[in-house]
Amino acid sequence: MFISVIRFRIMNRIFRPLSRRTVPFLLCFPFFLCVLLSLAGCSEKKPPTPPTPPKNILIVLLDAASAKHFSEWGYARDTAPNLRKLAREGTLFLNAHSQAANTTPSVWSFFTGRYPYIPGPGYTTHHFAENDATMAEAFHAAGFRTGAVSENPWINSDYGWAKGFDHFKNVLSLYNPVQEKWSRDPASSQRVIDRAQEWIAQQGDARWFCYVHLLRPHDPYDPPARFARRFGEGLRPADHPRAEDKIRIAANADPASITRDDREYMTGLYDANLRYADSLIGEFMEWLEKSGLRENTLVIFMADHGDAFMEHGVFGHNTTVYEEVTNVPLVVLAPKSAGFAKGRRTDLVDLVDLLPTFSELFGLKPESATPGKSFLPALRGQTLPADAPAPSISQSAYDHYRFSLRRGPLKFIGAVDPEWRRIESVELYDLSKDPLEKNNLAENAKLLAPLRAEAEKFLSGAEHRDTANDPVLSPDDEERLKSIGYLGN
Repeated sequence: MFISVIRFRIMNRIFRPLSRRTVPFLLCFPFFLCVLLSLAGCSEKKPPTPPTPPKNILIVLLDAASAKHFSEWGYARDTAPNLRKLAREGTLFLNAHSQAANTTPSVWSFFTGRYPYIPGPGYTTHHFAENDATMAEAFHAAGFRTGAVSENPWINSDYGWAKGFDHFKNVLSLYNPVQEKWSRDPASSQRVIDRAQEWIAQQGDARWFCYVHLLRPHDPYDPPARFARRFGEGLRPADHPRAEDKIRIAANADPASITRDDREYMTGLYDANLRYADSLIGEFMEWLEKSGLRENTLVIFMADHGDAFMEHGVFGHNTTVYEEVTNVPLVVLAPKSAGFAKGRRTDLVDLVDLLPTFSELFGLKPESATPGKSFLPALRGQTLPADAPAPSISQSAYDHYRFSLRRGPLKFIGAVDPEWRRIESVELYDLSKDPLEKNNLAENAKLLAPLRAEAEKFLSGAEHRDTANDPVLSPDDEERLKSIGYLGN
């Protein structure tokens, strides 16, 4: 009896707390466990939502915008705060390259997905031939409405650039009846944005592809007054002994005569012009947001080439294929449903890769094969295959015929004869150690040989085109082009 009482007291002491606090939990535990297992089973059975391509696509191109003049590439000046913000919201490609050092072959290249053709005698400008299949045609065939607005007089419907577009609007220089000459319209860049917004708003629920070609920051470097003094002394009077045109002429005649002050002045105007263009981008994106279109639109910000500021003895573009001219900004902004990974990418990509990328994303069916590669895997956070050669061709009215080819950090530059048949001199740079391209490694035969072989192969397979019947510029077109710095003044 005594032992029984002791045993009862011990058991009561052990289980008394359980009887008051824990027993209800223990009784309910099997129920909670079933619920948790049921939920886990449901989550396992429900597959993740697959990525879906955006409904619309908008490409905004800044003419002559060099990547090295943006803070995301390490530039000290805050030239593009809107684009910097957007780059951090999307995917930024730090190693994107143009396939040409001037506008028309570059735009021709990424619209066709092919490397620029080599022109012959009578060449005026790259333009679409009847059998050139274009990006706009591919989108149109896929059911998209297609529209474009261009501020660059070379990218003009008169020269065939409207191929594949339902709507193509030229916003060009205006005729000044007082001075009796064509002059750059200071409000033309704003009108480009306005016309693009108008066309997009008219599309309703239809899918659309819109290409917007802003001329800024391309020369002449004439930012509005409120931007002109942001990065320097501002606009000099036209009769100043070292105003913009005079500096360019001096640079062509005697590069050694260009002073540090000249270079800083030109750079300040260019950066101010870029800051103005960036303000228009901010305005455009704000409009897309308010219109409810940003959530279903893929937006691409890019450039056709950059501009040089005496890094290698020249101002502007067209004559060289150094990084200040060929490395361009490329920012991709997509809706969450597209499944793109945000962040900075160092993959080597080219503008000629745009059409293959769009083809994979939107299911486009280009009429001809393209040498470019899709970088859609990079947009989804995956690793791209090993870098392929990336030719970048410069064709010039100044008898400077060059092209470059990259393999990883190595960059080959070849100067060729006017017929583009043979390489006459070479340069080789390791951009990982020499990003400014100052140390020519061409004497290193081991490094040079494989890239030269690839360059020879590229040159032998380049497309040559009969340009004897190219469009002839009208007197008005010549004056328009001169008004923005083309064809001399």
